[in-house]
Amino acid sequence: MAAKKSDDEDKILNMIIIACIIGIAIVTVLILTTDRDESFTELYLLDYTKAPVDGTILIEYGIGNHENADVSYTVLVLVDNETVASGNVFVSDGGVHEGNIAIPFANMTSGTHKVIVMLDGREESVHFWTDV
Repeated sequence: MAAKKSDDEDKILNMIIIACIIGIAIVTVLILTTDRDESFTELYLLDYTKAPVDGTILIEYGIGNHENADVSYTVLVLVDNETVASGNVFVSDGGVHEGNIAIPFANMTSGTHKVIVMLDGREESVHFWTDV
């Protein structure tokens, strides 16, 4: 009877070892075949005029491409949720584009306005408030 118990324990132990080896093999395959590079885009403000100078606000922005591919971006500028300017920018993989956009405020009503710089079709956006 002791020999049978020992055989049953050996079988269970062998099944546990085989299951662990299969688990390690699966984890190893997943680690080796999974793309570990995170892809993202940076959008940031470098500088902007807080109040219009000669009826214009100058916005300096930057785009950093970490998408693991070359990307063509469409930059939109909105004032109070209305598009007032746009432009296309090509940024190679790993590259950075720094640009500026002049926004005319001469015909805007006086008061505080929300200015948004965003990338069309993407989640990235930055904003600031300006007084006219």
